[in-house]
Amino acid sequence: MEYNKSRVIEGKSILKYIGIFLFSNIILPGIFFAIIFGNDIPYIAVIGSIWSTTLFFIVFCKREIETLFNNSISKIKSKLNTKKILFILIFGFLINVILSIFGSIMMSQEISGKNKVSNDLINDIAMYMKGNNYFTNAIMMLAIVISLGILGPIIEEVVFRGLILQALMNKMNIVMAILIESLLFSIFHSNLFQVIITFMFGILLSIVCIRFESIIASIILHIGFNMSFLLKILCTIILSKI
Repeated sequence: MEYNKSRVIEGKSILKYIGIFLFSNIILPGIFFAIIFGNDIPYIAVIGSIWSTTLFFIVFCKREIETLFNNSISKIKSKLNTKKILFILIFGFLINVILSIFGSIMMSQEISGKNKVSNDLINDIAMYMKGNNYFTNAIMMLAIVISLGILGPIIEEVVFRGLILQALMNKMNIVMAILIESLLFSIFHSNLFQVIITFMFGILLSIVCIRFESIIASIILHIGFNMSFLLKILCTIILSKI
């Protein structure tokens, strides 16, 4: 089953999408938050990069995104029901749990290059919230849920499974398009261990997207995946207050 191709999303636009993502997600937030906060609050930069990327793509790729969602919504209505949505969410959640267990085993054996990025981020959030009142923590947790749990998966799926994958499919066969898009998706993550895991996850997201002919399906899977990360944050915060 072939993923819907849009004439609005052309193969020559690939460098445009990569450039916008690189600038809005890494370069601009990195410079801005390094000047304002230094390295003291890294998760603020993560949240800021998500909103920055969303804003830049809305401004510079509005027509492509509108076409992408219009096509995705029209395709998904007959392919997804409540049971399938719940299944995809739970499947995404379990994938993250399994990968976390695998990562913990790898780290204990010092094979993963001491991959501590996610754990450090979670601990930083927990330590920051430990010294604040409940109202401040509630606002911060809401910002994290919206940014990492909802907006992050949406914008990453729009960029990679939506714009970049479709642009690649307009230039080459579907297998090569998935592999290249998943590689691009993975290299924007922190280190070698995460690159390998994210590459495999990117392939899975692409397959789901193509299977349902809509990025809505891959967004749901990605949200489920990130829900596990949010649960880790919540559990760490609760345990830090005991």
